Amino acid sequence: MASALAMLPEPKFQSRVAKLHYEIDRHWAMRNSILFSHYAEQCRLLADAMPEHRATLLEMARAWEACADAAESDAGAADPDQTMQ
Repeated sequence: MASALAMLPEPKFQSRVAKLHYEIDRHWAMRNSILFSHYAEQCRLLADAMPEHRATLLEMARAWEACADAAESDAGAADPDQTMQ
C-alpha cells in the first residue's frame, strides 16, 4: 500500500500551512487504510474459524477492503490548496 503512495509526485504548495494540512490528511488516510485492511484480515480469520458465519464475514472483509482502497486513494488525491479555501 505505501509503495503506491511513494510513487505519487508531491504537489506544489502555495503555503507552508497548505503543505502541513496535506501531510496531516495523507497521514490519517494511510492510517485508516492500514486499519481497515487489518479489520478485513480479522474478518477472514474469523470466517475460517466460524464456518457457519463464513459468507457474512467474507462479505464484511470485502467491505473493509473497499474502505481501505478508498482511504488509500484519498491519501494521494487531495488538492492541498483547495482544502485551505
